[in-house]
Amino acid sequence: MTSTVQVGFAASSLWGAWATDAPLMDEVTAQAMVVIDPAGLTSVLITSDLCLLWPAICKDIRVAAAAALDTPIDQVGVFCTQNHGLPFTAGDSAYDMHRLIAVHVDAAVAAKRNARPAVMAIVDTAIPQPAIINRRKLLPDLGAFTYWFGHRITDDGKANCAELLRDSLEALAAHADIIPKCPVSIDPNRSKQQSDDRRRHTNDPSTIALPPIEDHAHMDSPADERIQAIFFRDLDGQPIGAVTRVAAHPATATGIGGAVGGDYPVYIRRALAATFGGTIASLTGPCGNQCVAVGTKSIDAAQQFGRRVADALLRDLYASTWEPITTTHAATQAVSLPFRSDLPTQPAQAAAELAAARIALDEQRTAGASLAALKPLSERVETLHYLADDHFRSWTGVTFDDLAVGAADHPLFAMTLNRLVIAGLPSEPFGEYSMRLRDAFPDRHVIVAEECNGYLSYIPTAAACPEGGYEVCAAMFGPDVEPILLGAAQSLIRKVIA
Repeated sequence: MTSTVQVGFAASSLWGAWATDAPLMDEVTAQAMVVIDPAGLTSVLITSDLCLLWPAICKDIRVAAAAALDTPIDQVGVFCTQNHGLPFTAGDSAYDMHRLIAVHVDAAVAAKRNARPAVMAIVDTAIPQPAIINRRKLLPDLGAFTYWFGHRITDDGKANCAELLRDSLEALAAHADIIPKCPVSIDPNRSKQQSDDRRRHTNDPSTIALPPIEDHAHMDSPADERIQAIFFRDLDGQPIGAVTRVAAHPATATGIGGAVGGDYPVYIRRALAATFGGTIASLTGPCGNQCVAVGTKSIDAAQQFGRRVADALLRDLYASTWEPITTTHAATQAVSLPFRSDLPTQPAQAAAELAAARIALDEQRTAGASLAALKPLSERVETLHYLADDHFRSWTGVTFDDLAVGAADHPLFAMTLNRLVIAGLPSEPFGEYSMRLRDAFPDRHVIVAEECNGYLSYIPTAAACPEGGYEVCAAMFGPDVEPILLGAAQSLIRKVIA
C-alpha cells in the first residue's frame, strides 16, 4: 500500500518575541507539523516552547495560520510545552504579539513547503521509574501537598519529600497564609537533623503539634508514565521529523543564573535530531499533578532527563513497524467548562473575601486549631489570592466579567493518522485524563496533549478536589468539569475516527 498523505515539519525561533535582558541557555522555538490529506486539505499542529498562551491569543494564531495555509480554522491546533523557563503570562505586556503570531505562522508555512508523502512509526514506551513522579503527596486527614522540585533524591533514585513536608506543616502551624510548595533555596544534602535544628531555632511560636513524618516519605508514581512519539520519513527512507510527548512539567532547569531556555524538551529534540534526523516537535501530556523528580534544578538535570527519554524512544523505534499513511482527519469541537461556583465575580468582593479569609485563618491559628482545620482555611486564602491579586487573569486572560458569565467555551482539537489519534485538552489536566481517554479507545493509539488552544490553569480530577493542594487552589474549575471535558473529548475523537 502506498502512502497518500503528505507530512512536513519546520521550526522558527521565538527569541525576540518578548523583551528580556536574560541570557539564552538553549534554543526556544515554535514547531509545526503539517499534514495534507489525499484531497489536498491541510491540517496543522503547532507547538512551542512557551509556558502558556491565553485562549484569545491562540485563536489569533489559529486564524492567521489558517489564512496562510488556505485551510479552515478547525484544522489548526495550537499547543505549548508549558516550559517554565519563559514568562508565566501571555498578556500584551509580556510579548510582542505581532512577532509572536508571526513565529508560529512562519513555522506552519515552512512545514507545508516541506511536506511530502510519508510513512510513520509509532513508539509508546516508558523509562525506568522513578523519573516522573506524582508531585502531590497525600497525608491522612490533611490531604495533598505539592512539591515540583527540592526533593531529596535517595540512593535508589526515589524522590523523598519528608523535609519539604515538615517545612510546610511547620509554616502552616506557625505563620503562613499560603502553604509553601518548594524550598526557596535547595540543599539536596539536607538531613532530618538539619530540619529539626531549624524548627528548634524558629522564632515563630506555635502550640500546634506537628504529626510525625516518616523518614522515607517518597513521592508516589504518576498516573501516566508513558513516553510517546510518532516518527516520519519519506518514501526514500529520509527522515522528515517526529512529534514527542512526555507528561511531566518542563521545570528542571528554570531560573538557572537568570537564564531562559526550553528545558528538557530541547534536549529530547537535540538527541533525536542528531540520531534520527529531521525536525522534532514537542508536546506535553496532561501533567497537572506530574513532574520530573528533581533535587536541585540544573541544566544537567534537564539534559539527563532529555537524553533518557530520547534513548528510550530510539531503542523502541528500531523495533517498530513503518506503515504507509493513507487516512488523516482533523477537527475542532467546542466544550463549555463551568467555572467554580465559589469564585467571586467582582474585584471588590474578591478583595473583601480575601481579607476576611486571612483574618479567619489567623484567629483559628491563635486559638490553637488543628492542622486539619487550618489547611482548608489557608487554601481558601490561596484561591482568593490568585483571583484578587490578578494571577488568574495574568495566566489565562479570564476576567471577572468572564467569571460572571459562568463558563468558558473552549475549542478542543484532534487529529488522526491511520489508527493514531492525537487529542488536545486545554490547560493543565491531571495525568488521569490521559489514562481515561486511552482506556476509552483501546483499539487506537491515543496520544493526549495538554495546553491545546489556550491555558485555563489546572483541571484536577473530581477525586482530587476534596484533597486540596496547590493545583486545586489554583483551579478555576471544580469536580463537575471532569465528566464534561472527558465526554467532549471522546465525542471529538469519535468524530475524527468515524
